[in-house]
Amino acid sequence: LESNEACAHIDNILRFIKTGSISSVLMMALVEDILSLSRIDNGTFTTNYSYFNVYALLLEICTLFETQCQSRGVALLIECDDQVQFCEINTDRNRVRQVLLNLVSNSVKLTFKGAITLKAKM
Repeated sequence: LESNEACAHIDNILRFIKTGSISSVLMMALVEDILSLSRIDNGTFTTNYSYFNVYALLLEICTLFETQCQSRGVALLIECDDQVQFCEINTDRNRVRQVLLNLVSNSVKLTFKGAITLKAKM
C-alpha cells in the first residue's frame, strides 16, 4: 500500500514539474510577443530563417498544451499528410512557433468540449 502511495505522490510531483515547465515556456512566449511588438515599433525587428521540421514543431506545441487539454476534457490532435512528417521548410521557426502558440492557446481557452485539430498539408 505504501508503494502505491509513493508512486501516486511521485506522479503528482512529476505532473507539477511538467506544469511548471510548460507555464515557463508559455510565459517566455508571452514575453517574446511583447518584445517583438517593441522591436516592430522601433524598426529593429528581424527574422532568422532556418530549415526545420514542421511535424516536430506541431508535436512540440501539442506537448506544451497536453496537460491543459486533458484537464479540460479536450483532445488536441495533429492531422498531417505523410509528406509533412518529413518536410522541412525554410522560414523563421520562432515566428511560426509564436503564431501557433497564440492560436492554440486561444483555442484551448475557448474550447470546452470536443477537439482542437492542427492540420498541415503539402
